[in-house]
Amino acid sequence: MRKLLNILWNSFKMSLDELRHNKLRSGLSLTGVAFGIFCIISVLATVGSLKDKIQTDINAFGTNTIYVDKWEYTNDADYPWWKFVNRPMPRYQDVKYIKERASLAEDVAYCTSHRSSIDYENSELQNVNIYGISDEYDKIQEIDIAAGRYFTETEFLRGTATAVIGYENAVQLFGSPERALGKSVTFDQHRVNIIGVIAKEGNMLGGFDYDHSLLLTYYYYASIYNVMDQNSDPFVMVKAKKIFLHRR
Repeated sequence: MRKLLNILWNSFKMSLDELRHNKLRSGLSLTGVAFGIFCIISVLATVGSLKDKIQTDINAFGTNTIYVDKWEYTNDADYPWWKFVNRPMPRYQDVKYIKERASLAEDVAYCTSHRSSIDYENSELQNVNIYGISDEYDKIQEIDIAAGRYFTETEFLRGTATAVIGYENAVQLFGSPERALGKSVTFDQHRVNIIGVIAKEGNMLGGFDYDHSLLLTYYYYASIYNVMDQNSDPFVMVKAKKIFLHRR
């Protein structure tokens, strides 16, 4: 035991001597080691953040959810493009049909979209994603509200001129999410009142870009735009019920 302690003590003294007599080399070595450790920690933290963000974007498409769309999301060379063109576009009436016929469907929602500019006083934002959504949309898509509130059932039924705006749009037009509440924005010669602001999400995989969006109730959206327009790209989302299997 004493021999081991002597060895450790001598090693410690030798290390101190090296530091005293070779300060520059020792300083550079310590700096290199510290910088290397810092780089490793930074890379691991970045990879972890990217992994979490990608997983969040994937979850945004919905859990146990299928999309009924005219177009296919993969490039299938065996299915000619002209057959996709001849497919019928999903209609809002299909939501009721699916609810009545699909016993395993828990929530069914309709979504259609359009790109336009929105204005507030002397400010204008271009290429804003304007979504027209039905009442069960938030049960399939997770919509976090940073300020204000989401649509009520009455607003969906009446198609009121209210809107939920994306975080980035709210900041660019009003400076902060809280200041957007109660304000009115104009698009395509129509005016809506802002009742809520979606929490900041970011987007890496495409799909729903809520940060730069404006959500409208379907009935109000349909009173402005032609939902059967080829550029509106409507689709139906169907979320399945959770089925628990009991073992015998």
